[in-house]
Amino acid sequence: MSKKKLVLKKLKKGKFYAVHEGSRRGHPGKLYWKNDNKNLYLFIKTGTTPSPDNIILVVPTEKGVKKSYVYKRPMLAKRKDVGSELIGMAFSKADKKKIKAISLRDFNETMSISRRDRRYMKRLRKKPKI
Repeated sequence: MSKKKLVLKKLKKGKFYAVHEGSRRGHPGKLYWKNDNKNLYLFIKTGTTPSPDNIILVVPTEKGVKKSYVYKRPMLAKRKDVGSELIGMAFSKADKKKIKAISLRDFNETMSISRRDRRYMKRLRKKPKI
């Protein structure tokens, strides 16, 4: 009997995915930086519930939603924390400055991020690549 190999699709920058950071169903997040070799991904996480940790967007991220919010800090995740691609979501040009400002902030992380990953990201942040 042969073993089946699990094949995961590669994540693409600029697409929205379900990010499971510890909440029950996860939140939508836009992938804006990735390192497939290190298995590290940075997302801008969105939601529909107001909170002190959220910034309201001018235009909702998808149709059928009254208001969309963006979390103040990006999310660092591993591939196993990322679910399926979400079709039909996008940030508007009116919210571009808010998104850019959030992407430059220090990040939160999912439960699967290790100490080694944090050190790698800290060294990488000193370089102007991110």
